[in-house]
Amino acid sequence: MVLQIGSRGENVRKVQLQLLALGYELPKFGADGRFGKETEEAVREFQEDNDLQVDGIVGPETLDLLMDEEIEPEPTPQPKPATVTPAKGDPAWLTWALSKLGDAEIPGPGDNPEIVGWMKLTDLPPSMRHDATAWCSVFVNAGFELNGYKGTGSADAGSWLNWGHAVSPVRGAVAVFARPGGHHVAYLLNDLGDSVEVVGGNQSDKVCKQTYLKDGSLQLLAYRGPQGWPA
Repeated sequence: MVLQIGSRGENVRKVQLQLLALGYELPKFGADGRFGKETEEAVREFQEDNDLQVDGIVGPETLDLLMDEEIEPEPTPQPKPATVTPAKGDPAWLTWALSKLGDAEIPGPGDNPEIVGWMKLTDLPPSMRHDATAWCSVFVNAGFELNGYKGTGSADAGSWLNWGHAVSPVRGAVAVFARPGGHHVAYLLNDLGDSVEVVGGNQSDKVCKQTYLKDGSLQLLAYRGPQGWPA
């Protein structure tokens, strides 16, 4: 079996999961079963680390060594909700966020490697890169960083109050809330008058849609957007 650019299916997904479990990053697409440039780069890194021919192709030698590496047993995959179709004109970061709906923390001592990968894009030290650490700001930051925009680089949700510029309640804006003991941050889907619908991470321990009152247990503080957006 040979897997390379253009390959797709369950065998590709197994390779991607093994790479993630061994600490190789697939921050944008994760284990999606499609062998693209991101997977090729991770394979190249694995080959270089193990003195194999560095070509980005999973041939017999690379596959044997990769799958022979000892890792913790793969956790039971969490079910994903039905796909939400992005609206026409959605910014790239919101389209990305909607594609991650259902990504969740792993119960027990394990960590979701994709969430840990997003944490590496922030100032969280390695000792705190576990999915039990608050990651709402991590998720919003990843949406920008992985789509060519500069986020705050901070795991502190309050950092978004001073990022970019104030915007109207347009779909895709960063909604910043106060909560007891800190802040929460997510992407705006709809402003519903006295409440807002958002998509965010670390909401019920997963990426999901939620509706919050503007002045309830969370208090809406601001809508922010990157400089120059919306045009």
